[in-house]
Amino acid sequence: SGYWNKTFDSTTLPDGYYNLSVNATDSATAQNSAISANVSIIIDNTGVNVSLVTPANNTNTSATSISIQVTANDSLSGLGTVDAQLRSPTGNTGTRQSLSLASGTIYSGTWSVTYTLPATDDTYNVTIFANDTALNQKVTNITTIIVDTTKPNATTLSPVNSGNASGTTTVRAGANDTLTGIVNVTFQFRNSTNQTSRELATLNTGTIFAGEWTASYNTAQLADGTYNITFNATDFAGNSNVTDTGNYQNFTATIDNTRPNGTILYPANATNIRGFFTINASVNDTLTKV
Repeated sequence: SGYWNKTFDSTTLPDGYYNLSVNATDSATAQNSAISANVSIIIDNTGVNVSLVTPANNTNTSATSISIQVTANDSLSGLGTVDAQLRSPTGNTGTRQSLSLASGTIYSGTWSVTYTLPATDDTYNVTIFANDTALNQKVTNITTIIVDTTKPNATTLSPVNSGNASGTTTVRAGANDTLTGIVNVTFQFRNSTNQTSRELATLNTGTIFAGEWTASYNTAQLADGTYNITFNATDFAGNSNVTDTGNYQNFTATIDNTRPNGTILYPANATNIRGFFTINASVNDTLTKV
């Protein structure tokens, strides 16, 4: 009477369903033998197949969480657990979070989680850990996402602050965002009574990560007056930065497309003149002065 054991290398057999039995033989002259009842086992030495559904590769996000969804299948043992973790080449990591079976079965289904993103801006690899019930593990770096919660920098370059503008004028701003880059820069003239729509500027020099954005604008479309000039720089993660605080006072330009008034006071019309004489005139421009 006792316990007998044998270590068997299952990799010598193809994956599949097997019956396991034990044949016991005694030491009597006749060597009596008995075969145990069968035990059904599954030999599975193959890892899980995993494919990413979301997020797309090179996704930019400024959110605090993101949906991670994968399809996974294991036709023999079925899935036991699926986890996700964000890791960056610089050493920043997110927590390892479990995905739940959203549809299908453990043999072939979709697994998902609303993943809480790391607080540190960085470029991360999405790593999936998929384990079947036979404890085969598949670790896959499926995709890359960029976490960017920082607003881009934006600075008004022209026209000069408190300057004057008339006709078609050039507006120019500097904008930079080192992580995801600038997707667009818009500008607007506004005061307490008038404002333009937000107009697009185009990248003139530099790159989307650090460059100057310019546009030409016909100021005759606006009534004369003093306007606040604002630029709005938006990065690829959706963060925006406006170059003023919305109080119409930070960066101004006076638009003046009206000619000054001028009247000659002396000499009078049709006066006869000889030698040196003095000319007197009345000139006024209430907005930008003469």
